[in-house]
Amino acid sequence: MLLITLHEEDGKVYGSLGLNRKAELDFWAIVKGYNAARLRKGEPAANPAEVIDYLLMLGIRMKQRVLNGV
Repeated sequence: MLLITLHEEDGKVYGSLGLNRKAELDFWAIVKGYNAARLRKGEPAANPAEVIDYLLMLGIRMKQRVLNGV
């Protein structure tokens, strides 16, 4: 399982990513799909750290929406 943990502190949202052994294949499938989409748009492939940043940013955006009542 891929676990994204978010918490709020001083009005800012911070996140962390947890990955267990079973989720490793899922994570690499996400990386592969993310890079395929980037390549279709003519963008360079991302390294795994960039994909983790992207996943965290998505989670943070969702948490901000909840905090803002959207």
